[in-house]
This record gives sequence, C-alpha cells and structure tokens, in this order.
Amino acid sequence: MPAPRSGYNCDCQTGFEGDDCEIDIDGCTQYSDSDPCNTEGGGRCVDVPGPGIGYSCECDGGWSGEHCTVDFNECTHDGRTGKLLDLSYDPTSAFGVVDGPCNGHGACSDVPAPGTGWECDCQSGWSQADNCATDFDECEDEPCVNGECLDSTDSSDIPVGSFHCICDSAGWLAGVCTTESGEETTLTRLLASESACIGHTSTNVWTPGTCTIDVDGCDPDPCRGHGACVDTPAPGTGFECDCHDGWLGSTCATDANECSPSTGTPPCAHGTCSDSTSPGSSVAVGSYECDCDDGFEGAECDVDVDGCANDPCGSFGICADFAPQNTCARPFQACNTSGDCCADAQGVSDRVCRQGDKRCLTLDEFNAAMENDGAVRDGTEIPGGP
Repeated sequence: MPAPRSGYNCDCQTGFEGDDCEIDIDGCTQYSDSDPCNTEGGGRCVDVPGPGIGYSCECDGGWSGEHCTVDFNECTHDGRTGKLLDLSYDPTSAFGVVDGPCNGHGACSDVPAPGTGWECDCQSGWSQADNCATDFDECEDEPCVNGECLDSTDSSDIPVGSFHCICDSAGWLAGVCTTESGEETTLTRLLASESACIGHTSTNVWTPGTCTIDVDGCDPDPCRGHGACVDTPAPGTGFECDCHDGWLGSTCATDANECSPSTGTPPCAHGTCSDSTSPGSSVAVGSYECDCDDGFEGAECDVDVDGCANDPCGSFGICADFAPQNTCARPFQACNTSGDCCADAQGVSDRVCRQGDKRCLTLDEFNAAMENDGAVRDGTEIPGGP
C-alpha cells in the first residue's frame, strides 16, 4: 500500500493536472476518446495549451465549422478561411456575378469535400485553362479558308465565342443568315455579319461561314424565267443568262422584235411583219407572222404569185406576169373595159393593154415596163409592128 503523501498539495491552474500540476490537460481527449475534429474526417484537433482549456479544429480543405463538419461552397467562400467571398453580383449577367472563381464567364461548381476547389464550365469563347479569364482566340486555327478572320478581340461587333470572315472575294459567303423557319433567304448575301443578321430581325439565326460557300448568283432567278441562269463560280461573282427564243438582254427582260432583227435579213420580204411587240398582237413571244402584199405568198412573202398560171390572155395575147399584176400583150388590140384582157379583136395598132389599170401602152412603153417591173415573160417576142 502506498505511503501517504506528506509535505504539500498542489491546487493546479486551469488546464493543468498532476501531483505537481505538470501535466497539460489534453482538450482533444478530455471529453471523448475520439478526435472531436475527425468525426466527419475533415480536420485535426489542436489542444489549447494551459492555462487555457479545450481545443480547436484545423479543418482540411473543403471543410469548415467548429468541428470541421461543414462542406463549404468554394464558389462563394474562401477556400482557406471559409469566409464568404466579396462578390460583385449582377442579375443581368449570365451567371449572376461578374467576378468570382470563374471570372463571371462560366458556371462554377464546388468540388465536394474532402476534395477542394471548384470547376468552371466556361461560356463559348472563354478559356478553360485559366478559369474563364481569357477570351479564346477563335481565329487561332485559321478557319477562314478564303478570307481574313476576325473575332471579339478585333471588333466589339463580334460576340465572344464567334468569329467573322472577311472573304477575299464577294463570290464567297462570310456566313449564313437564316430566318426563324430555318430557310436561307436573300439576307444571306445582304447581311455579312452576325450583328447585322440578328439586328435585322430578332428571330434570325447567324451561322458563321468560312468563306467556302459559293454565292449563288442565280438565286433568286435573275433571268426572270425567260432563260437558263448559269452561276459564275467563286471567287468570281454574278451570272449569265442563256435567253429563250424571243428574249434579249443580260437578264432576258427584253421582248425581242423579230420583225427588226439586229443581224440578218428582216422577215416578210414582200409583206407586213407582226410579232409580240406589235400593238394588239396575239403573236407568241419568239415568233412572227407575215401579211403578204398582193402578188406574193409564202411564210416569208417571198413567193411571187404566177398571175399567168390560169392563162388569162387565152389565144388573144401574150401574158406577162408583173408583180403584183399581170398584163396581156398583143398588137392591134385595145383595152377591154369589161375586164377580159385582150379578148376584143378590134384594136388600135401598136398598143397593148395592161390589165391592172386598163391602160393602153405602146410597145416601147410595155417593154420598158416589163424591164423595170421585173415581169416574167414566156419568151415570146412581142411584134414591133403590124
């Protein structure tokens, strides 16, 4: 049995114990056999040295609270102190803040404890490598095959995350502007930038191009349905029209006058020509009709009607075919007022009768008329006297 103590007794200060108050009371084990800061596995217990009492918890990253049991959000709290970050909030911004771990350009996600830190899902155009702090260079890979590339670092008109190509030629498209229905329109060629496309109509959608789409010079149809359109391949621009018959001009907009061709011989040699341009005409475009003069026939009025075919002079004279009339010739006969040429046996010497105007001509006058008017004779010489 131990000997009773004698001599002195120590009244220990708070935080100490032992016969001589030489033992610092361990606040981490004073109330429990387990580490009070390790309940959730998130920290270490630190004894408060005497004369202090109790303990404090040093939390591992990602944990906070008196006993390191709170997983704090490092998107809104300091990862070392657990204190709330002083953020600049903006309800109009995409993520509610203009700063923070993702610099206002990405969605922040806390890494659950015992992990630490956060992750950023950056908006298009912002670099993941530095927590969405850098505007990514969309032109780095030289996307504009036939032109110069610009992105938001070059122009404030170009939104972050997109680019715009300035094509080397107007024959290439810098992008495609589509309507709400998804159909491409003529705006494709008229609106060369995203801001112009969206600004023109709020429902439009801009798809950046890379100067590889050939502008279709035949859309919409510049030949007005009157010809076949052939697009000029990029880098060239424009089109050519192969006009249908009856149409002229670079866009086949002019109804050709078939009665007055620019080259060649006009139609209807001995007649009046009518085409679709004639007043009140029902003639189809690309064609014409001829109204022949007396004495001519055929589609082109180039066939002389043979006035002697029916032998109008009979046995009383020689028939000469004058355009547009025929004439009976025989000496000693005068004009028959009844209309039957050269049928009268009574006559005046050295005269012939011209049927058209019942005029009596001398032989010299008659022969001269035949020569001047281009008469067709049957080869019989007209006698020069009785």
